Amino acid sequence: MPDDANADPEADIVIATVAAIMFFFILSTYSNIVRNNLETNKKPSIHLINVAQNKSAIHENSQFSFSS
Repeated sequence: MPDDANADPEADIVIATVAAIMFFFILSTYSNIVRNNLETNKKPSIHLINVAQNKSAIHENSQFSFSS
């Protein structure tokens, strides 16, 4: 019985090429998702630090002294 299942080397090349393209596409998509998550996680923390600094500055400037 002849083994004709892997007799076409061009099909193997096509399958390997498609697999490599899919691998790099998935890898680049994943790295873009990770990069976007890191960028969006930086912005709120910097924003919250600025809000905290502004609130402390407002609190320092609004010290009421009650004198009779």
